[in-house]
Amino acid sequence: MVIALVSLQELEYVLQQEVDYFHEGATAYRRRTAELAFQALQSADSTSYFSNRPHARQYVSAIFATEDDERIDDVAKALTVAYAMCRREKLMTPEFQEQLAVRRANRRKISLVKAE
Repeated sequence: MVIALVSLQELEYVLQQEVDYFHEGATAYRRRTAELAFQALQSADSTSYFSNRPHARQYVSAIFATEDDERIDDVAKALTVAYAMCRREKLMTPEFQEQLAVRRANRRKISLVKAE
């Protein structure tokens, strides 16, 4: 069995991308959730808190005690999804990672526009 541990730096990079992405047209709620997830990571000494949702929720609720339950659930989900993405990438073969890089490079950027 291969255990792929995710470093704080890797997770920080992914969450910073999320924060930057959501600043370009997401709702205020989603922006704030991404920012809180990034802040929670800044105070963490290990990524092991984020390997599953119950642990992440417990960690987030301890840090952001004044936030409502829905927000805490969303921040915990953001952290566990980012962790899973990082872990999954570590488990991919170099050939598959190269194929994904080509696909991502050919993707067009999606932006939200107001319907009239």
